[in-house]
Amino acid sequence: MFFFLDGPTRPERSTLRRHSLGLILHIIGEYERNGGPVTNSELEWQVVHAPHYFRQLWLADRKAIAYEVPAAFRVCDSFWQQFCLHQFVAHAIETLLYAVLEVLSTEPSGVPVDQICSRLIAEEFRSEIRDIAGKNCENPRMLLATLGIQSKPSASFCRGKQAEVGLLHARSEFKTAKEVPSNAGKAAARAVLTLATLYSKWRAADNEAFAFVTANAGNELSAGRVLPYLDEWLSTTSSWQTALEKLIGDCVIDQHDSVMYEKRNLESCWLHRQERKIIRDQDYDPPSRSSRQGNAIRILSDIGLLDSSSDVYRLTADGRKLLNKISTQ
Repeated sequence: MFFFLDGPTRPERSTLRRHSLGLILHIIGEYERNGGPVTNSELEWQVVHAPHYFRQLWLADRKAIAYEVPAAFRVCDSFWQQFCLHQFVAHAIETLLYAVLEVLSTEPSGVPVDQICSRLIAEEFRSEIRDIAGKNCENPRMLLATLGIQSKPSASFCRGKQAEVGLLHARSEFKTAKEVPSNAGKAAARAVLTLATLYSKWRAADNEAFAFVTANAGNELSAGRVLPYLDEWLSTTSSWQTALEKLIGDCVIDQHDSVMYEKRNLESCWLHRQERKIIRDQDYDPPSRSSRQGNAIRILSDIGLLDSSSDVYRLTADGRKLLNKISTQ
């Protein structure tokens, strides 16, 4: 029933579920084969982000190897890659929200957006970008240049960056998004660093799953809607002040208001407007959203397809037998 193996026909949704579960078995089997234990503490990164997004297995802090998706699972895997991409986009935008609220925490009467941004781009912001990008980036154009971007990326450029900037690369989303600094300026810097890397990989991606998500996301903050904001960073007149004002105004404050009104939940807002000022209502920490793969793995263990008796996940004989069956169908 869990894998929908015995039905006379297989609806697309059930096939994708079966392939998602098959990918879990295959990924854990590949970790086992390569001597890298899968543990609960890093489950999301090891089983979801590393193989699906970066096409790598994360074996240790300084070791990652290539992961090859079985042909039968490639369509399903491409949508998991989009899940990871949109986790990174959401994390960057929500980190900006966190940074805005940190600035407002000491200003109970509120601050205009332009002043919020001018405070965010002080020395902590610039030093964090310098530490990660490797050089001073006085404006967004200079940051994009550190990724080799001089004009709007082409599809071939994006493919090259996806291959080049892997899991353990100094500029990877893993490095910039795994933790959020407590300092507002540094948090804002991590957000723009993440967005710049995503821009280099996905602005012109010729990926069917990416195109499908973009076409069906409507007005939501999908990658296909957010990344074009960075086109303006290529201008010789771009500045961090104008870049953050646009991102925070459109993707943080306007989006916050839109979501709150849609949910009719105006009593649980994180901020509100009063004339030209933005006023903080409550704190916010960017969440690490679960893919629910952890729950699926525990079920796979419960039904005897995975062994977790030594606090490390491994395939059982039944798990290998089932994986072989579904990966050839």
